[in-house]
Amino acid sequence: SCVPKYTKPIKFKRLMLLHSFSRIMLMIMCLVIWSLQTLLPLLTYKFMTWVCLISVISMELPLEDTYSKPKRQIHFRNLKAIDPICINQDIQNISLVTQLTSVNGSVDYYNSNLRNILKFHAPIKTRAVTFSR
Repeated sequence: SCVPKYTKPIKFKRLMLLHSFSRIMLMIMCLVIWSLQTLLPLLTYKFMTWVCLISVISMELPLEDTYSKPKRQIHFRNLKAIDPICINQDIQNISLVTQLTSVNGSVDYYNSNLRNILKFHAPIKTRAVTFSR
């Protein structure tokens, strides 16, 4: 009386098949869970090792600074370091040459001597600098 009129009874064969399928699915799920429990730490370790390896490699790569300004070479003389007494003595010690007959020869002679004195007292220095603009 509780069973509906048109319900077919479950055959034993179908029930066994359903039971076998359930057992297989249960075994597969247990296998997946077990493999995840055992393999996940290894996979996580390998993944973290891979990430660490990539980060170490990327830290070793030289990266260009996009905001770096180009360095320029400037040449200068430190004129403040010249001792006025010493340079005056050296200028006075330039020998007067009387055998030069042309004005151009005299100018070249004194220019070269004055240049040599300046090179001695204030040599040219070179520095690499960056400008802000």
